Amino acid sequence: MSIDVEIELGGPVTSVDTTEHLDRLLDDLEREMTTPTLVALRRDGEVLRLGLGAGGHSVALFLDDSGRPWSALGSDSTSEPGELRFTTERGVFEFSEDNRLTPASAREAGRQFLVRSGRPRNLRWQPEPDPVRFDLAALALALEHACRERSMTLSGVAREIGVSSSTMRRYATAADAEADGVLAALGWLGVAPEDFVAGSRVPAERLPSAGSGMIRVDIETASALPSWPRSSRAASRTTIQRLVMAAQLERVSVASLTRWAEV
Repeated sequence: MSIDVEIELGGPVTSVDTTEHLDRLLDDLEREMTTPTLVALRRDGEVLRLGLGAGGHSVALFLDDSGRPWSALGSDSTSEPGELRFTTERGVFEFSEDNRLTPASAREAGRQFLVRSGRPRNLRWQPEPDPVRFDLAALALALEHACRERSMTLSGVAREIGVSSSTMRRYATAADAEADGVLAALGWLGVAPEDFVAGSRVPAERLPSAGSGMIRVDIETASALPSWPRSSRAASRTTIQRLVMAAQLERVSVASLTRWAEV
């Protein structure tokens, strides 16, 4: 079995198949680092991220093949307290003291991940809080308010954006919905998807204008995200909750995961 190792600052991907090769590669990467950085180890839809370059401490994060994130509970009671900050190409991630690990325990987690799928057993893991969700009920209220302001009916909006009025009425009570329809409604409103995500970790970004076309999910871009569920990578469509969850986990805007499509 082999895994792919990638420094999360746009570095090259290297495939390794022995623990000795993994140790040498991580040593080489750490020597070249100028700032503490997360390194991603990937196999079969799972991702283990380890913090390197921070001297006497590290962190570990795990993403299972369903897209659920986990963080390792700290096992290092010997280091002096200090900032736990690690850089990726999406920005700087800060961690709490509860996540502080020894570099040795993080390295052992990497070795275990190479030879066995699942969360490395040398660390204690806790699931991350449930990811933030898109508030469909709030979207339904926004559509209702906009219809009154623009002297339109929901059926008129439906004809204009290409989404059935019955679908939009279901937003008031639905837990999830097909993403393309929600994006069309957001585009008509002229608002950012993140405006409907309480506690969003991503700055709000409005959807690009679709002109005479429609805004659609860019499935190719979205399914390439590490947090995208492996079982969904062959699908041509997705739901708004799955799209928002992936965007929030990867610290990217929903707008960056969309494309224009001709009507």
